[in-house]
Amino acid sequence: MAAMSIIIYLYFLFSSLYIGLSMGVSPLVSVSFGAKNVERLRELMGLALKVTLVGSLMTYLSILGFGDAIITLFTAGRADVTKLATEGMAIMSLAFLVSGFNILMFRTLHRVEQW
Repeated sequence: MAAMSIIIYLYFLFSSLYIGLSMGVSPLVSVSFGAKNVERLRELMGLALKVTLVGSLMTYLSILGFGDAIITLFTAGRADVTKLATEGMAIMSLAFLVSGFNILMFRTLHRVEQW
C-alpha cells in the first residue's frame, strides 16, 4: 500500500509539469483559434508538442535512471517498500510517454470547445 501511494504521488507530481504547460499555452491557442490565425495556431501547437515530447522522454528516462533515489526520499530506509515502489514506478513510467500528449490535447481541445 505504501509503495502504491508513493508511485501515485510521484505520478501526479510529474504530471503537473504537463498540466502547467497546457495551462500556459491554452490562452495563446484560444486567441489564435478565435482570430482564425491558423499559421500561429500550428506554430504554437508544434512547439507545445515538441516540448511535451522532450519532457515526456526526460521524465521517462529520469525515472528509469534515478527512480530508486527519488523513491528512497519517501521510504525512510525501508528496503522492501523501496524495491516494490521502484519496480512499480518502472512500469508506471511508461505512462509518461503518452500522458503528456493526452493532457495537452485535452486542454487544447477543451479551450477551443472542440471536444
